[in-house]
Amino acid sequence: MHPTFPQIEGEQTDQSMKPCVSLKQGKDNDPLLINLAPEVDLDHQRSRLLIRSTEYYKIDHERLQQIGSTSKREIIPISTEKQKEIKFITRMQEKDSKEIFNQQSDAGITVSADGTFQKRGSGRCYNSLSGAASLIGKKTGKIVGFSSRSKRCRICMHAKKLNKTPKSHKCRKNWMGSAKAMEPDMIVEMLHHANSAHAPVCTLIGDDDSTALKRAREEVSSTIEKVSDKNHIKKNLSNQLYQLKSRYPKDLSVKTINALLKSFNYMIAQNTGKEEEIKRNLTSVVLHQFGEHGTCGNWCELKENPSGKHKNLPWGLDLHNNSLKRDLLQVFSKLDPSKLCKLDSSNPNESFNNILRSKAPKDKHYSESSSLSHRISAAVCQKNEGYGYVAKKFCLSTKAMYPSITL
Repeated sequence: MHPTFPQIEGEQTDQSMKPCVSLKQGKDNDPLLINLAPEVDLDHQRSRLLIRSTEYYKIDHERLQQIGSTSKREIIPISTEKQKEIKFITRMQEKDSKEIFNQQSDAGITVSADGTFQKRGSGRCYNSLSGAASLIGKKTGKIVGFSSRSKRCRICMHAKKLNKTPKSHKCRKNWMGSAKAMEPDMIVEMLHHANSAHAPVCTLIGDDDSTALKRAREEVSSTIEKVSDKNHIKKNLSNQLYQLKSRYPKDLSVKTINALLKSFNYMIAQNTGKEEEIKRNLTSVVLHQFGEHGTCGNWCELKENPSGKHKNLPWGLDLHNNSLKRDLLQVFSKLDPSKLCKLDSSNPNESFNNILRSKAPKDKHYSESSSLSHRISAAVCQKNEGYGYVAKKFCLSTKAMYPSITL
């Protein structure tokens, strides 16, 4: 039987919550903590989790079950328990801030940024009602900032439908512009937060969104260096090749496009940081497919054996369409060697987007209430702390309130 606690004035008791801990008598009648969170409703608790990132720590005390004591131990007033927990979490926040921002140099830190919409799309239609973005440190791999945008609030919409004034609430509507403009705005907000945390960003890794970079340099710092994401570069090149495929349906097959992209990746990987080499070898990626290997780099196996067969082209034969050759050279000549020589990756952000997708599926709508922000917070916990973030939340909160208990 769990001990009762005095009701705080104005506090509502949730009768649906099951006990998150079990108590039993130990030596000298001291209570021992066992079976941490054996019956915790994870879906409910994910919205109450500790965000161990440098952005903030999110703590909610309303649902936290209190651990009681026997007759030998006095009940600590809840207000005192809250103060202890806040002090303990503050120390943990300072510790994590030092850990995450240890990557900071004199100039600043290097981060990757990416956004995602909470709606399935093809990349051609931007009409999502909400979106989220993350900022991840390159050295630590941890999220150092995240943000979200929503174009609707359920309480406001319901009040408007009834022609009434909305009741006092925390409105979830924080965006009125287009969905496409969400990501640049969120990136600028996160960069401002990094500056306020004394960890300015010197290098930003991301896609070639000129709007985000322009706003960042105008509103945050004009010295921010932009590094392109190699996955987006490859995707943009692939889109151009598939557009060209409509003119050459037979010669430029899917297998031929994949061969061009593979040769391009080999060339970029072997010439990282060498702008002149990339500039000289860009055309060789196309000429290689036509049997001209004189300018090929070390990535070409046919340079020493010109009579050999291609591994990736159809039937291993060279291409012969001169019109296709001219158009392909035009596509590759437009690529910027100064950008290609220092590519990086935003894969950690894509990984976070996948985690978020598992907690906030795109076929469901959560952005009209606090549900979306809580799900994003849970995804941040999982990215920064791993799958054990639920247990860590309860361990930290319990130890802050009861330092003498050994978990």
